[in-house]
Amino acid sequence: MKKLIIRGVITAAVSLAIWIIISLVVGGTGFNSTYHLESVEIEHRIMDDGTMEVHEKINYLLVKPYRGIYREIPTGRTKYSDIKVWTEGMNYTKIQNFSTANSLKLKVWLVPFNGSPREPSEGGDRVTLHITYKVQEAVEEGYDVAQLFWKYWGEDWEQPVKNLKASFSFPDYVNPIKIYTHPPADIKRESNTYWLQWKKFPAKTFGEVRMVLPKGVFTVSDSGRYTLEDIEKIENDYSRKVMLWKVNLPLILLGSSILILFLLFYFMGREPRIDYNALYERELPTNDGPEFINAVVKNLCTGVDNDGLGACILNLYRKGYLDFNVDSKKGRIEGIILKKLSGGDLSSAELQLLQFFSRYAIDFGDRKIFDFSELKSRFRKNQKEARRFTQELRTWKSFIKAMIKERKYLLSTGAGLSKLYALFLMAFSLFALFNVANSYEINFLFPVARYVYGLFWGVGAVVLTLPVDVFGRWTKKGREYYLKWKNFENYLKDYSLLSEYPPSSVVLWEEYLVYATALGVADEVRKHMNKIVPQELWEKEGGHMYMYYPYGLHVSRDFGSVVSTASAASSSSSSGSGAGGVGGGSGGGGGGAF
Repeated sequence: MKKLIIRGVITAAVSLAIWIIISLVVGGTGFNSTYHLESVEIEHRIMDDGTMEVHEKINYLLVKPYRGIYREIPTGRTKYSDIKVWTEGMNYTKIQNFSTANSLKLKVWLVPFNGSPREPSEGGDRVTLHITYKVQEAVEEGYDVAQLFWKYWGEDWEQPVKNLKASFSFPDYVNPIKIYTHPPADIKRESNTYWLQWKKFPAKTFGEVRMVLPKGVFTVSDSGRYTLEDIEKIENDYSRKVMLWKVNLPLILLGSSILILFLLFYFMGREPRIDYNALYERELPTNDGPEFINAVVKNLCTGVDNDGLGACILNLYRKGYLDFNVDSKKGRIEGIILKKLSGGDLSSAELQLLQFFSRYAIDFGDRKIFDFSELKSRFRKNQKEARRFTQELRTWKSFIKAMIKERKYLLSTGAGLSKLYALFLMAFSLFALFNVANSYEINFLFPVARYVYGLFWGVGAVVLTLPVDVFGRWTKKGREYYLKWKNFENYLKDYSLLSEYPPSSVVLWEEYLVYATALGVADEVRKHMNKIVPQELWEKEGGHMYMYYPYGLHVSRDFGSVVSTASAASSSSSSGSGAGGVGGGSGGGGGGAF
C-alpha cells in the first residue's frame, strides 16, 4: 500500500508538471513582456445623438527596457474622432497617430524618438496613459429595439489586468431594457451610470457589453437587421455555452468518473476470498523459474523486466552453465562466458536464453563470450542486427507471457477498461483546454479550465499508471500464488526473521538471492546475507563469489545497457450585420509597450 501511495503521488506530480507546461504553451505565458497592467478605468458617456465619449485611463508598470507604449482598436463599423492623448507620471516625447476614421492606432514615445530603450528602475517605472475619443454610431437600431454593443476591452492585450473598471452613463431619460456582459459579470448602478469591475481580468480576453435600449430614444443612430428575439437567442446560446464548459461538463466528468471507476472496481477489481492467512513463507512456495516469478509477482502478469532477465542469468550462473567476465575495479560485469549450452536441469526458458546468448557470442579460443562492449559497438554499426537482437529478446519475453496466460492467474479486463477510460479522460481534458483557449467566446474561462480540467488530467494519469490488480482481479488460484510469493519476499526483507531462521546452506542462500533479484529486492537481501554469512564461510562451502558481491546481482543493469543500445539502434531513422454574435461588438483591440 505504501508503494502504491508513493507511486500515485509521483505520478500525480509528474502529470501536474506536464499539464502546467502544456497549459503555459496553449495559453501563452507573457513572462517576457515589457509591461504589467496595474489598473484600467474606462468611462463611456452616451450622448443624446447616439454618439459616445470615451476616456481610457491605463496604468502601466514597465518592468523591462522600453521605448514607449501603444494602443490600438481594429477597423470596425464605428467611427472615431476628437482623439486626445496624454500621459501622467512620465512625460512623453512624441505621439504618433496612425488612426483612420474607423480605427484607432496610437504610439506614445517615452524616450527620444527612435532612441535607445530605457532601463527601468528597480521595481519598474509607472506611467498612466490617458486617451479620450468620440465614437459615432455607437448606438445601433434594429427592427424593434436599439443596442449599444461595445467592447470596452480587447483580446489583443498579452497581459492580465489586476483591476479593470468600466462605466457606461446614459441620459436620464434612457433606461436599458436588458444588459448582457461577456464574460458574465455583476453590474452596479449609480443614478444612470452602470459599473462593471473585474479583479485579475485574464490576458487575451475581451470584455464586452450589450445594452438593449428602447428604439427611437436617440436622434442619430446606425441601423441593423435584428429583433429583440434575435438578441435573446444569441445571448441564451452564449449562456448555455459558458455553463456547459464551466459547470456542466466538469460535473458530468466528475460524476461519470466516480461511477465508472467504482463500478469497475466493484465488479472487476475486488479480490476473491481465499483460505490462506500466513504472514511469511520461509521456503520457495513453488518450483517456477525466477523469470516467471518476476513476470507474475513483481510485474503482476504483465511480462518480464530486466530484473527477471537478470535473475534467469544468475540462475544459469548458479547452475554452472555460464560465468561472468568481471571488471572488479569498475565493479561491473562486462560479459557472459558460455560454459555449456544444454543440460537436464534446464527449463524451456533457460534453454532458449542460452541459445539466444550463443547466437550473439564471439569465440575466444575454446570459449564463447557474450561481450557487452563488443555487442554495443556492433549494434551501433549494424541496425539490422540490432533489430534482430531486439526481436529475439522480445520473442523470449513473449514465451514467458504465454506461459502466464495459460495459468489464468489474473483477470485483467477491468484494468484494461480503466486504462481506456483514463486515456479518454486525459484526451478530453486536453481537448477542453485547447477548445477553451481557442474559443473566441469563452477563452475567459481558460484560468478556470486550467485547474478544473487539470484535475481530470491528473486523475486519468494516476489511473493509467495504477497496478493492473487495482481494477483487475486475481483468480483464487492466482491470489494464493501471489500472496505466497509476496510473503516469501517479506521473509527475505525481514532481517530479524532472516537472521533467526536463515537458509540452512550457501546453496539455498544462492537460490534465494536469485529469487530476490526476480522480486526486485536483491540489494536488500544481499546486505542481510553479508551480515549473517561471513565471506570465509561462503568460500569454504563453495559459494559462487560473484553472488556474494553486489556487481554479480547487478547483471540485469549491465546487460540492460546492451538491450538499451540495441533498442536505440533498431529504432533510429534510416532516412532522413445581424444583431452581432458574442465578441462581435465594436471597439476592443489591444495595446502594450515597445
